[in-house]
Amino acid sequence: QRQALVLKASRLIWFEFNLPTGEAFYSDSYWRLLGYQRPLSSASQQLLTDAMSAQDAQQFQHDVQLLIATTIEDFNQHYYFTNRQGQLLYCHLQLYLWRDQAGDALSLFGIMSDQTSCLQQQTTLQQQSVLSRYNLRQAMQLTAEGANQLASPWQNELQTYRQLQWLHQQELIRFLSRLQVESMHALSLQQ
Repeated sequence: QRQALVLKASRLIWFEFNLPTGEAFYSDSYWRLLGYQRPLSSASQQLLTDAMSAQDAQQFQHDVQLLIATTIEDFNQHYYFTNRQGQLLYCHLQLYLWRDQAGDALSLFGIMSDQTSCLQQQTTLQQQSVLSRYNLRQAMQLTAEGANQLASPWQNELQTYRQLQWLHQQELIRFLSRLQVESMHALSLQQ
């Protein structure tokens, strides 16, 4: 009960499996993330993998078996979950293994963080970056075509045109740099 109260106050998305008995504990935040109004009266280890996609559930079980079979005590991985409302969640799990003095695995516990919005932001930024590079290539191509069409009597206009082109390219580079800095800042805040 004390652990449940601490986790409720901290809002950690926490789970713990007693490996010898098969019992499981999930924090209130875990239940809310998966769309439950309140915790179920009994919880099993299967509840975690039931919320995962079939491929990720299989990968998770494989990862846990590797963790138990090795001397590694912690492990990081991303898995996809589906909450009760059908929303796909992209979650980062930090898994820890607690062993007794003989080295036998007693419990597996983990902290989960929902990184769905980070993934969506990253995808949006990647799309914007691709579009910006395409626009830059188009601008450079138009500039080259324009320069080829100008005749030598128009050297002053050509020089002005090239200076404007250079200024526009510099502005685009500054914009892309600011966009990258802002995206990294947004990702760090969400983590």
